Amino acid sequence: MVNFLPKMAPRALDRVILWGVLVATFLSFVFLPAYMAFLRHRLERQLPEEWAKVTNNGSFTYVSPLIVSTTNHEEGIYANKLRQIALHGFPYDPYTGDRSLKSWFFDCLMFYPLSPFMLLTHGNVQIAWVLAHGIFGALWLLFFYIAFYYYTKDHRSSLVVATFFFFFIDVFLCVFYINLPRCLTPSFWARDLFLLIAYAFGPIQWLRLPSPGMTLLWTYASLAFCYALSVSATRRLWLSVFAGLSLGLLGLAHFYEWVFGVSNLVLFFAACLYFRIERHRAWNLGVASAVALVVSGAYYLTATHMTHSVVTDIVHRVGSVGRFFSFQSLIYLSIAGFFGWRFKRETGDLKWFWLFGCVQELGQFFLWNLQMILGYDMQFGHFYRMGGLTACLWFLCWMLENKKFRDWLRPRTTVILVALLAWVFTREKGWGDTHYKLFGTPRDVEAAAQWINQNVPEDSLLVLLSGALTEFLPLKVDRVRYAVTSGSPSYGSPVATEQNWRGIGSILKTLDVNVERFLEDRWRHYLDWDSRKQQVAYLTRNLGWEETQRAAWPVFIASLQPKNEPGTDQLVEQHAQQAQPLPRPFYFWLHRGEEIYLKTAPEKLGSVLVYENPSVKLYRFKAPGRTPPHL
Repeated sequence: MVNFLPKMAPRALDRVILWGVLVATFLSFVFLPAYMAFLRHRLERQLPEEWAKVTNNGSFTYVSPLIVSTTNHEEGIYANKLRQIALHGFPYDPYTGDRSLKSWFFDCLMFYPLSPFMLLTHGNVQIAWVLAHGIFGALWLLFFYIAFYYYTKDHRSSLVVATFFFFFIDVFLCVFYINLPRCLTPSFWARDLFLLIAYAFGPIQWLRLPSPGMTLLWTYASLAFCYALSVSATRRLWLSVFAGLSLGLLGLAHFYEWVFGVSNLVLFFAACLYFRIERHRAWNLGVASAVALVVSGAYYLTATHMTHSVVTDIVHRVGSVGRFFSFQSLIYLSIAGFFGWRFKRETGDLKWFWLFGCVQELGQFFLWNLQMILGYDMQFGHFYRMGGLTACLWFLCWMLENKKFRDWLRPRTTVILVALLAWVFTREKGWGDTHYKLFGTPRDVEAAAQWINQNVPEDSLLVLLSGALTEFLPLKVDRVRYAVTSGSPSYGSPVATEQNWRGIGSILKTLDVNVERFLEDRWRHYLDWDSRKQQVAYLTRNLGWEETQRAAWPVFIASLQPKNEPGTDQLVEQHAQQAQPLPRPFYFWLHRGEEIYLKTAPEKLGSVLVYENPSVKLYRFKAPGRTPPHL
């Protein structure tokens, strides 16, 4: 950064403004959690009786599966693996106790880049996540600024547009994803319009870590190196190797970014050859493509060998079988046509810039319709993020071509930036005022988790009826295994969907659960609840415990309803009838209010109560023929 800053911001004042914006961006991400922690402490101190009524009335928590906000919930599941790095050095599966290569290898680069933040905070995953958000937020804004400055050579207008784009990136991308046909459907008004408004007035969802906030920055920075190779004046062997290696290694970070990055590099190389780019530039791109393909091939062969049944399992869990065309992808085909038209009109090195944009949009169009070739879909709609980001970047560059617009922005840079940042901090404050009660852990849950850490033997099996707690407890508990994993297993997860089904069935059978009542309260209409509970949280500033539990059982499993087979409810009932009881000994966590699902009291099933607080009871189910140790 030190090398290129003087070139991009030649005047001292411009450098001060740039650094000021980057520091303010970092602080904007630190401000929100700090402000919410302050509000929580103030309410607890001033109105303890009111504070006791808050669901998450324990310590401040920034990332947690118990937090309703989608970003913080999913980051909490990711944070479980980051915590495994702090504990064991590897991002093991935090639910099964598995320590095999397969349980951490295939998404290890998704988590290792965040591990330095854990070292800086001595293993405090909450503070580490706050710092990581701030750093990656500043890096994203800097990346946008560099891209716009490269195109315009205008420091101030590039900084203004980059700042505006970054802080409203969710709105920009939402517009490219929600096209006109969807705006005419009832689901748009019920869900997407709500999200669009939330994107404008809430924290940046784009910066969810590690994906897409870290992995997409990695992808686009690597693609930027590839573009630099296409306009280089000489052969650049080591930069070519680095660019190809960087894109190929994305396979160990995230599937969608890996496929998008490598495919676009190869397509760009082919397009440059077709349009007769200079030989040394073609050589650079050829080396990068070869390295990326070799690394990707090695990864694919290893993954196929170690997890030969995983792809089929993932298709059934999160995708669908069939060949169908995505009409939403047509927007990217039309954008590719416009970028191709600009490529034909452009001269000099910038013509390759527009060709690169055209290739990325074409790649997005084909990737979103990959099921037409493969015959199955694995949420290929995720590629819209990359197609939308490319479209936004290139369209904003096109807008910055207008010299009158840049001349208007230049003298007003400071005022506009101050106004933008003032709005950002005001937005963060307003969101914190309405959401701070959600960002914590129930104090009774924390107390029970602490007791488990101090008293339960290592690698004991812990059984719960709560999907939310199953996802959450690895953030607090170090020593136990679970019968069911999170709903977001990695590509290389050793836990198949069928194993999760058996685990759920075994829990329900072993504990003699009233399956019908359990399904009615916790499973049915889970997709409606998933959207509704977020809106309830926005409107009420709090969310009851039972509302938090709904739609919290692994959604990928709950959505498994193959054609011509029983639906979710019937599958759960079948597994509850056919499953084998859980092997003893194990511990059972019974949360307040869950007694209504038990047809038989735990004591009558051969357990002893070993811990109790106002919200949690812990039972130990003894091994057959043995007397449980006194705890």
